[in-house]
Amino acid sequence: LVRLPEGSALALMLCDSGASGADAPRCLEEARVDWGPGGQGDVTIRLGAHAYDRSYLQLYLATATCNVSIEVGGGDELLAIVEVVAGCDGTELVLAGSSAWYRVHEV
Repeated sequence: LVRLPEGSALALMLCDSGASGADAPRCLEEARVDWGPGGQGDVTIRLGAHAYDRSYLQLYLATATCNVSIEVGGGDELLAIVEVVAGCDGTELVLAGSSAWYRVHEV
C-alpha cells in the first residue's frame, strides 16, 4: 500500500510462525494477481470490491494454512481490517513501513 503523493509504503505480511524444520517460519512478502511468488505455489489471491479512485479495496489472500480477508480504505487516515476467513493457527500478521521512490520522511 502506498500513500500518494508522500510515498509512505505499508506492507502487510502473513508469517507462518508455527512451522519447523525445512518449513521454518516463512513470510509471504508479496502477492500479485498476475503472477505468484516464486516457490510459493500454495498462495492464492482473489480481488473483491474496490473503488475506481483507489480509496477502498478488498481482497482475499490464502496460503496453505491461512485464509484472510483484507480491507483497506481511507482519506487522510489509512484504515485497514484483516479478518480471518479460515485456519490461521500459528500465523502472524506483520506490518512493515518504508518510503517509496527514495522519499525522505518518517513512516
